[in-house]
Amino acid sequence: MPCTRSTACAISQIEGRLSVPGDGCRSAIIRSKITHAMDHSPHRLLWRDEPIATVTDIGFYDFPSVCGKVVASHMSTQIRELLEWLDRESKTEDGVTDDPPFPAEMLDEWYIEKPDGTKTEIMIPLFDFARGTVEWR
Repeated sequence: MPCTRSTACAISQIEGRLSVPGDGCRSAIIRSKITHAMDHSPHRLLWRDEPIATVTDIGFYDFPSVCGKVVASHMSTQIRELLEWLDRESKTEDGVTDDPPFPAEMLDEWYIEKPDGTKTEIMIPLFDFARGTVEWR
């Protein structure tokens, strides 16, 4: 089924940046091409109020895209399955073209929490599990 949920369709904007090998957050971190480092302190990635991962070396690589290194993850099986599905689909030739086969409520209420406790809502993050990175808008 074609992408119909607005949040799910927005994923294609994220994964579209990854369609060229060596492009995107993963290569930016590897080549130290982060254009503007925001903070090296640990930030928490949350879904609703559930801690998902700890992220460091956060910075802009292609404004407004932000990325960082995942240093620890604490995700439930269902969240991990969703994020692994997005990781796989984003690396295919066509990218994410269908709605994720997960409940719609899992696509919203994602946050980055700074060390001072302030939270910023983000789009669903795109993990690269093989490289240990995550990116979001």
